[in-house]
Amino acid sequence: MLSDNPKKATEVKPESFASLKLSERFDLQEWVISNPSLLGEDLLVITSEFDGFDRTSERLDVLMLDRDGKLVVVELKRSAIGTAADLQALRYAAYCSTLSLEDTIELYAAFHGRRAGREISRDEARKAIVEFVDDPEFEELDNKPRIILAAEEFPAEMTATLLWLRTYQLDISAVRLRPYRIGEHAVLESTVLIPLPEAEDYIVRRERKDVESASRTSGRREDYRRFFQALMDELRDVHGFTKARLAQPQSWYSFASGFSGIAYAAVFARGGLRTEVYIDVGSREENKRIFDGLRSQSDAIEREFGSPLSWERLDDRRASRVAIYHGATIDAPEEELEAARQWAVRSLLRLKEVFGPGLETLV
Repeated sequence: MLSDNPKKATEVKPESFASLKLSERFDLQEWVISNPSLLGEDLLVITSEFDGFDRTSERLDVLMLDRDGKLVVVELKRSAIGTAADLQALRYAAYCSTLSLEDTIELYAAFHGRRAGREISRDEARKAIVEFVDDPEFEELDNKPRIILAAEEFPAEMTATLLWLRTYQLDISAVRLRPYRIGEHAVLESTVLIPLPEAEDYIVRRERKDVESASRTSGRREDYRRFFQALMDELRDVHGFTKARLAQPQSWYSFASGFSGIAYAAVFARGGLRTEVYIDVGSREENKRIFDGLRSQSDAIEREFGSPLSWERLDDRRASRVAIYHGATIDAPEEELEAARQWAVRSLLRLKEVFGPGLETLV
């Protein structure tokens, strides 16, 4: 922690949730619900404390949805040491594998209605879910929910189990949530531990081979995977833009910006391919404040960028974005997709170059 003297820093040592008298349900869970980006990505909360499973009274901590339209089971622990959080989360994922989109809409409406103190209709809930998912062909949930375990610390035997499960194409992640006390405030640091940020090339090649050989991957999803794999490889190897190595068969990919809750992304949506600065720091008011701050500089930003941008405040949604559209679809001929990929590389590099300084003053 920096002091008033910029040349002097004081070490701030991590605390524990127990020593700070913070609970899983009333503190940690509420923080994650209010700020899903603590889990390392953009997620939509569907419900929490869900106990509607058949023939069991167990209840999962938080159920979310990712941008690809997959359910995400979130299991929270103050500490995972001495627990069976991995097995518990696997059971919850098995229970949730039977949920349909209609079930999810009902859960979303009930949960958000209770928190908002008003009735939320099924149509309103459906609109929120469908608009959150970037896949233009999203119609139904699959039967393979993802899992995110979040805790202050994980025992070695649990991380080994998670890494092994990933070799069987189970999308399971571990996020370390570490609390600090600074003055009268508790501050939370989140770090994605699995997938390993600095994974060895052997592990990456093995996972990529498994993804490529998955027999149930549809033709279009495989086209998405190939497009974003090539995009990711060039951005990483040629430009140092990202450390990401493994693309998934989905219609979008977001890249870290260095600012929590802000991402640079490339997306195939209903209007075709676009690149964007995506703003979702967890609070609707804060998202709109950041967007408005950037929008106030739009003339200067567009002059520096070199072309007009689409300023999308998205007043009916929590997030906002600034985008530029190419229009190519994943069904385009190979030579057109290659041109679109090169355009996306240039566009993402320019977005980072142009928006970085402005974000630094606003975030």
